[in-house]
Amino acid sequence: MLLKFFIAYPYVVYSIISWGIVFIFIGIKGIKRLWPVSIVGALLLFSATYWLVSVGLYKINIDVLPILGIPFFYIIWGAGSAIVFANYLGEKSYHRILAILGFAAGILTLERLVETYGRVQHMGRFNEVYEYVFDVFLLTVLAFLITNLFRKRLRTG
Repeated sequence: MLLKFFIAYPYVVYSIISWGIVFIFIGIKGIKRLWPVSIVGALLLFSATYWLVSVGLYKINIDVLPILGIPFFYIIWGAGSAIVFANYLGEKSYHRILAILGFAAGILTLERLVETYGRVQHMGRFNEVYEYVFDVFLLTVLAFLITNLFRKRLRTG
């Protein structure tokens, strides 16, 4: 039964997990501190995924609450994940590099699981390697944006 729910609504499950992590490990104070990061992360994820879909490199086979073809809970998952990413980003360069590479690997693993059940598809020559590089690029952009826009919010954690 849980597997059927996951297959039908994978991003609902991912949203629950990411926001569960936020509430359990980061808490309400962390949410108050990092909510702008959540918005930037969700917008970046939405924009990048919309671009991938529009150029025909990625296909989403989920039509529950779509926003321009992108599932609403996919965006919610991105918002929660951005808070987790920002909270554990770190100050030193090597911490940031490890966070970016590790988080991209985690995202790739979760997306591969959704792809296994046919809910998303890589189109053409866009494969897991390109997706990993793309995810690393997006997380690097996110890290750059949040460290320059919200430096004080990141440090007060």
